[in-house]
Amino acid sequence: MRERPDRRNRTRPERLRLIPDSLAIVVIGRNEGARLRRSLESLHAVRPAALYVDSASSDGSAALARGLGFAVLELGDDGRLTAARARNAGGEEVVQRRGGVEFVQFMDGDCALEAGWLEAGYTEMKSRPEAAVVFGRVQELEREASAFNRLCDIEWQSPFGEVAGCGGIALMRVAALRQVGAFDVNIVAGEDTELCARLRFAGWTIQHVATPMARHDAAMHSVKQWWRRNLRAGYGFAQVGEKHRGSPEQPFAAKRRSNLVWAGGLPLLVVAAAPLTAGASLVLAAAYGGLAWKVYRVKRAGGLAARDARLYALHCVLAKFPQLLGQARYRVDRLLGRTPKLLEHKAPGIGAAGGYRA
Repeated sequence: MRERPDRRNRTRPERLRLIPDSLAIVVIGRNEGARLRRSLESLHAVRPAALYVDSASSDGSAALARGLGFAVLELGDDGRLTAARARNAGGEEVVQRRGGVEFVQFMDGDCALEAGWLEAGYTEMKSRPEAAVVFGRVQELEREASAFNRLCDIEWQSPFGEVAGCGGIALMRVAALRQVGAFDVNIVAGEDTELCARLRFAGWTIQHVATPMARHDAAMHSVKQWWRRNLRAGYGFAQVGEKHRGSPEQPFAAKRRSNLVWAGGLPLLVVAAAPLTAGASLVLAAAYGGLAWKVYRVKRAGGLAARDARLYALHCVLAKFPQLLGQARYRVDRLLGRTPKLLEHKAPGIGAAGGYRA
């Protein structure tokens, strides 16, 4: 295991007036449409340091980026169009193009960078030599457009300080990525959490700071999108768990067990016992209400508004079913020797997105 750097010997924070040669930005996208324009326009002032990586879009995203003056790297559709592959390819490209790159800010094409973040993130990185990742606050652009958007915004809210993991929108240290082998290009969901597990095992830290970093546009407006998003998440839970089987780090282990119990074990028990109990076993279904109440109380204790806590509690109970199906789908794919493929929860098209976010 890598020994952590001495936190007492931090370099003095620097004020960032211009983007230094040691910092680059990689934006990844697939059929992001109008949202990509918003994302790239938020980076206009630092355009020379930015690269857009396109994953076989059919909506002219690559041409849009070029028209705005951005360098573009296009990936062919070889059956592995994962966010991990795009980030790795983009990271390697900017390191080659810009000599001396130490930090890469990764962005998704459905996000707009907040003014002042690059300066704040860079300063934080320079002051924390033990940090592999620094990320700030992310908020939904259209939080109230749907209950599903509101759920995404709730999920972005997490404690500040040293944390276990982050999303793919983050500032990362090139040396740390090289040490652990960067993102795993075969993982279709949860690749960011999986990377963070390897980074922490190697002795690095993941830091969440209160500075606003980005505005995210989930564009989730239907139950079908919500279902596929959670199906994809469950697939990622199982795939990441298989990779880390037997290792000290066990990402998503609690989620996998919870899904098995609540979406698998309990329904089977209720149905199997129904003939023996004249249907009385249906009373056991009340346990779902107890689970929702427990989640609600925890979120309320954490300061979440009652309206949001109710929505999140309902989501936590219902999402276990598509997530368990996603876990089962991974097991079937593994049994049959099928290569994991990108599971998209948003339709491609102008103003729509391919769905990298999990």
